[in-house]
Amino acid sequence: MDLGLTNFRILVTGSSRGIGYAIASAFLGEGATVFLTGRDEQSLRTAQGVLANKFGRDRVQMFAGDLSDVNVRNRLRK
Repeated sequence: MDLGLTNFRILVTGSSRGIGYAIASAFLGEGATVFLTGRDEQSLRTAQGVLANKFGRDRVQMFAGDLSDVNVRNRLRK
């Protein structure tokens, strides 16, 4: 299926495992660049490594932190 997401940049919260990981993988499969987020940095690094090996390192970024915290959200914007 081609959803026309090539060159889109997508932020997926809770994407180190489970449904969030599956969503991130699906977006990557559609050609998007994906930013993985979650609170557990080690789980994010593992997910990033697996997805980067499959879809390319330049298309998988990560940001660790609790997005319910305004200070963390402000860091994400930069």
